[in-house]
Amino acid sequence: MVIKKTAKKQRVLRTSQGVLKQSNKKVGFISATALTQQPGKLLRRLGEKKKGMRELRRIKRETQKQTRKPKDKQQEQLEEQEEVLELPNTFIIDSLKISPEDEQILSQFMVGNDTKTNQIIEDFQKGLQDDENKKHHENIMNNPKVVCVYENVAELMKTYRSGKLPQPFHLIPKLEHWKQVFELTKPQEWSPQAIFAATKIFSSALDRQQTEYLYSTVILPAIRLSIQEDKRLNVHLYNALIKAMYKPQAWFRSILFPLCLEKDFTLKEAQIIGSVIHKLHVPPIHGSIAIFKVAQLDFTGPVAVILKVLIEKKFSLPERALDEVIKYFMRYENDPREMPVIWHQMILRVCELYQLKSDHKDQLKKLISKKKHHLITKEIQKQLNKGTKMDVEK
Repeated sequence: MVIKKTAKKQRVLRTSQGVLKQSNKKVGFISATALTQQPGKLLRRLGEKKKGMRELRRIKRETQKQTRKPKDKQQEQLEEQEEVLELPNTFIIDSLKISPEDEQILSQFMVGNDTKTNQIIEDFQKGLQDDENKKHHENIMNNPKVVCVYENVAELMKTYRSGKLPQPFHLIPKLEHWKQVFELTKPQEWSPQAIFAATKIFSSALDRQQTEYLYSTVILPAIRLSIQEDKRLNVHLYNALIKAMYKPQAWFRSILFPLCLEKDFTLKEAQIIGSVIHKLHVPPIHGSIAIFKVAQLDFTGPVAVILKVLIEKKFSLPERALDEVIKYFMRYENDPREMPVIWHQMILRVCELYQLKSDHKDQLKKLISKKKHHLITKEIQKQLNKGTKMDVEK
């Protein structure tokens, strides 16, 4: 058997023990037995080396056994005592044996059963923890490096337009005293683009209470100021409102409800907020709670806009929420003022969408007999006299 190798190429013979490289000189036809002679020598040498290493390890073990000292009698006695102590459920001293009756009595004096002692321990631990948190907070705020870093972040957020936010800003939600560090960035001076970028980060990173703080102290004042100055809302702030709906409970609690309670809540603000609610999906439970809360407020133009948008979302309302909506309408039964069109439209939509109880129908019939609209009242009467589409949750 022969092997042909091309000229000027390195010839390599691979074996189970390794790789043997041969020279690059020009060769012709050579036999396979000639190629395997040199690898055989290499394998024999490796085997001899392994045998020598095994022999050295054996000699070392034997010398260690010979040099090992015999155990003393005292050491043997100590080892025997340790073996006795390790026996399970064995009392070495008879005077320490405790009867079951004594165990029951002693169990009443354990710390875990004494609520007063537990309270003292908890108060003590809480005091220690508060002291540590206070020291940690003081250390952070007194650290000039931390203050300097976040003051620089504040300058960047004031002029931010696009791109990545600095890494220290991403770390704020993970800090224990994040609120104090957050204030160092001066959120009242952020650009609209910075508010939108921060909303994207914090709406998912913070918990509910922290998110409510961000929405109420940054987003709400910014959108009100933008509408007041420009008579419209900046597109980046509008996108921030949309992104903030990622946490619907925080959105309603810190943006919508406080805004509805403001005396200077304007129709323009209500229309913009209502457009966000109209565009986005709102979980039914949060939508029902919002209707229940808003229906408890006095009738104003902005509040009516918000309530109408919520009703148009066609949530499946609990009976309690629907009762509150009917009370909202009946509150103005004897009001001498003429009610606007939007008020009549809301009554019509409620009659169209929900299955009303007979009491509700009687109340609304009495109401529209006093508060009439030349077009809408007839449609309300038709809806009250026929079936409806949606049921009320009980």
